[in-house]
Amino acid sequence: MGKIALIQATCVVMVLASMGSFGSPVDRITAQAEALASGAAGSEEVVQNAGQRPFMFTPNNGYVGLETQLDVSLTYTSFENGGQNVRRVEKAVVDWGDGSSPTTVTPGTPAYHTYGHRNKEGAITPHGSIVYTGRITFVTTSGNAYTEQFQYSMWHSFLDSLVPGGRSLPNNMLPSVSGAGGRERLPSGFFDRNNK
Repeated sequence: MGKIALIQATCVVMVLASMGSFGSPVDRITAQAEALASGAAGSEEVVQNAGQRPFMFTPNNGYVGLETQLDVSLTYTSFENGGQNVRRVEKAVVDWGDGSSPTTVTPGTPAYHTYGHRNKEGAITPHGSIVYTGRITFVTTSGNAYTEQFQYSMWHSFLDSLVPGGRSLPNNMLPSVSGAGGRERLPSGFFDRNNK
C-alpha cells in the first residue's frame, strides 16, 4: 500500500508541474497567443497547390486582440483552359470578414490586422470565440481578378484555440472584394470545365 500511495503522490506532483506557473487560464491563453505571434509556436500556414503560396496569413488562429500579418506573393498561379498560368500580382484587396474597411496590399509589403480588441486591463471585445470568413482578390497585371476565401479563428478559451483557420478555396466563383476591379475569374485550384 505504501508504494502505491507514493506512486500516486509522484503522479500528482508531475501533473501539477506540467501545468506551469500560470496564475489563471487567461494567463495560459495569453502566453500561447504570444508564442504564436512571435513564431515560437507553429501555426498552420495558408498554402497553394504544389506548395505555391498566393498569400500567407500568420497566425490565422489567435487570441482576441492579437495582430495577424498577411503577406501576398509576387505571382498568382491559375488553372485555365487546360493549362497552368502564372501571372504577376499587381495588388490584392482584402475583406477581413469582420466588417472593417477593405485593405489594399501590394506584393512585398505586408498588411496587418487585429481581430477583436483587448484593453490594458485585460477586458476583451467581443466576449466569445468567432470564426471570421474573409476574402482576398488578387488583381494581376493582365487585368484578371481571382478571389479566394480564408478563415481566421479568433478565440478566448483554450478549447476554442484548437479550431484551425487558413485558406478555404470555394468551389464556385466569388465576386471580387469592393475596390479590387479586374475581370473576375475562377480561383486557383479549380478547373473551368467549360473552357476545355
